[in-house]
Amino acid sequence: ADLLLPTPLGLSALVFTLIGYTVGLAKAGLLRDSPWFPVTVAFVASSAGVALFALIGSMIGETGLVNAHLATIMLVVGITNAVLALPVLRLMRWSLAGRPPERAYAE
Repeated sequence: ADLLLPTPLGLSALVFTLIGYTVGLAKAGLLRDSPWFPVTVAFVASSAGVALFALIGSMIGETGLVNAHLATIMLVVGITNAVLALPVLRLMRWSLAGRPPERAYAE
């Protein structure tokens, strides 16, 4: 993704890593599983990723990332990814049907 964007090399990777780590922590121990948890996480993580990308980008000298439309962009990206999470979750449940659940820690 960094090769296609006109932003500093590594900015997307940094943001994706931070958001992925945070989502992993939330899944592993901070929150309990519920039917709407993955959709909520998709919305929040996507919105936070857009905001973090803009904030870190502006801290390292990129101009124009933090503007009046940032909240609108965050909302559109969050809603889009939350809606797209529903068919992806259904597809993943179908593809993993019959497999035993993974354990958090190997015994």
